[in-house]
Amino acid sequence: MNWFQRHVNLSLGLYFFAGIIVTTILVPNLAHAHASFEVFLLYLLVLLGLLFLLDAWVLRQKGRSLYFLFFLLLGIGVAQIIYLCLSNNKQEAIDKALEQTA
Repeated sequence: MNWFQRHVNLSLGLYFFAGIIVTTILVPNLAHAHASFEVFLLYLLVLLGLLFLLDAWVLRQKGRSLYFLFFLLLGIGVAQIIYLCLSNNKQEAIDKALEQTA
């Protein structure tokens, strides 16, 4: 978990790439197997639910308020760009404390 805490933005990017890969593999196979619309809807809800939880985790790791989750209402892509541009307040506080002790 330590790697993910140090590389918060990469964690967010890895989730997107994993979601794209799983989607490109799973959705055509479900369509070929004549899966119902409910299966597609369930898959989409699970994917978006995991994204919401990951966004909340990323904001907490960056030391930001969970009110930033309201950016998801603008669109997932817009929100993700905003989250990537946010500075990491926790890491800046740790670095400042280390500089003062040195």
